Amino acid sequence: MSELNWIFDPIPPSGEITGGDVTQYVFPRKLDTLVREAIQNSNDQRLPGNDSAHIVFEFHDLTGDAKQQLLLALGWGHLEPHLGAVAKSASLIAGRVQDTLDGEASGAPLRVLAIKDFGTKGLFGGEDSVDGNFAPLCRHRLVTTHDKAMGGGSHGLGKAVLWAFSSIATAAFSSVPWVPGVHPPSADPLRFIVRADLPYHLMPSGERCKGSGWWGSPNKSGDRAESVRGDAATSAVSSTALERSELGTTVVIPWFFEPSEEEPRALLEIASDTASSIRKWFWPSLTEDRLRAEVRVFESGAITMEENVRPDASVAAFISAWKDPASGEHAIEPEETAERSVAITPPKRRSDSGTSVKVGQVKVRVHRTGGSTPTPAADSERVALVRGALMVVEYWRPKGGQYGGDGWVGVLKAGTAHGDELSDDDIEAFLRACEPPAHDKWEKGTNRLQSEYFRGAGKQLEELFNNASHHVNEMCKPTPANAVSGPQRLAKMFRLPGDGSSSSEGSSFLVHHQSFEYPIWIVEATVNGPKKQTDKGWTVSGTLLVDSESGAGSPVLISAITSAQLTKPAAIAGNKFNAVVLGETSVRITVTGSVDDQSRSVAERSRLRVDLLATRND
Repeated sequence: MSELNWIFDPIPPSGEITGGDVTQYVFPRKLDTLVREAIQNSNDQRLPGNDSAHIVFEFHDLTGDAKQQLLLALGWGHLEPHLGAVAKSASLIAGRVQDTLDGEASGAPLRVLAIKDFGTKGLFGGEDSVDGNFAPLCRHRLVTTHDKAMGGGSHGLGKAVLWAFSSIATAAFSSVPWVPGVHPPSADPLRFIVRADLPYHLMPSGERCKGSGWWGSPNKSGDRAESVRGDAATSAVSSTALERSELGTTVVIPWFFEPSEEEPRALLEIASDTASSIRKWFWPSLTEDRLRAEVRVFESGAITMEENVRPDASVAAFISAWKDPASGEHAIEPEETAERSVAITPPKRRSDSGTSVKVGQVKVRVHRTGGSTPTPAADSERVALVRGALMVVEYWRPKGGQYGGDGWVGVLKAGTAHGDELSDDDIEAFLRACEPPAHDKWEKGTNRLQSEYFRGAGKQLEELFNNASHHVNEMCKPTPANAVSGPQRLAKMFRLPGDGSSSSEGSSFLVHHQSFEYPIWIVEATVNGPKKQTDKGWTVSGTLLVDSESGAGSPVLISAITSAQLTKPAAIAGNKFNAVVLGETSVRITVTGSVDDQSRSVAERSRLRVDLLATRND
């Protein structure tokens, strides 16, 4: 241990100083955030051929020899003077660092969270290499690996939560890394390092430290600490929670605390909430056997809680929505499940060399609660948004809707959670780019969306949510008993003058639903194709207008035409569209348009005219 040392970066030539790691303040500093980030990291780093990740959360209150062993492994004697300098500074963490030092001086237990994963790649790669896992996690900022960019994470920011949950902003890492490219997976020797993300501080010796420091083996020039490997690493972590022999990584957060809690909570309470958080956000992974998660509590060296986390009644309704057979397109009675596909055309990426855009789908499923399926207390009438990482991104509430009956829950399966077509890959990449660093919602305007996609990509996300809301509302309402052919149905629905009838064969269509939420109109209809068709198929075209009682109309600008039956995107020009249909006798389409040029009061008094036409392609 005498060979190891704490080495902090000096003030740069510019003289810039920092008050700490700003990335720690990007996220909600709650237990949910830590659980989500830790499991995402493990899921993203599964070994090739390993379909599931195994992760363990261990909470310890260390005393006696166990505490002293960990203090020795962390280089406490070398770190404590730096913490003393921070406590005397004007930084935002000075108070809590002083509280930690006072607790240590009084002999208080050392509270620790150890997060261990197994069957993962571990911290492989060079000390500074961006191609491995070690440097992006333990050394660099705002740098992520390719695996994380393609998986649950993508920003290189999430790791900051590890230091945010240590009252001294310190995290220790031990890992048995794999050897890339070797099959079956082969292991390198144990690797160990500790990092502190402290603010600027002035040491009694006059040394000015920028903030970041590492406990490890000094390099030849002695200006930085590098990871310890092999027997030296094994010796350094002996008899601590950092010991390990299997492929994977252990992260130890010393002086663990919850930033959002004013007073420390009992370990059993924290552990119970950790298990609940795993269930809430990762029930898709647990259900599909893509994740094995355990939570343990050690007090005075003995296990006082051990739970193999599995889904329970709190998420049972969502699991039914996820996998129960659909009973039809409507879910009205308790325990009925309905599903619909929603078409989406992923926007064009800046890196795309071609011009073709693949039309894809996401699946929306709704399950009625009641009967033997309990209604979730907090998330009823919400839809779990899930993509390929099989983590619930958000419990999203659709717009509008008078659902009646018992409650319901829903899921939206998108990207590679939906399927393995090329369009699913494109949708996966698009939705991942729509996630902020915390990966807790899909929103337009993220840095990654603007960097990777052309302007206007955010409109596709709006259309997805609008169409998903429409389908959820439809699935939760009874099937109309008096559905009639297109123009007559519209006349009843919108009180249009005249009977709107047409002798044209191509005008035969059925409107299933319309909705208006200023300034957006959405109409869903089925258009019948010509009775006689050629190998060139047929064209469906249409126009949207809003009428006043005088008969004067103004265009409703069409923003999207979606249909799972269209092989190519529709051509849209103002309030008109057309699309080629191949190999189908009819097509079900959703037309979305807006009346931005009208005030809300005028728009709500207006009536919509929809003209749809089918024409044979000769």
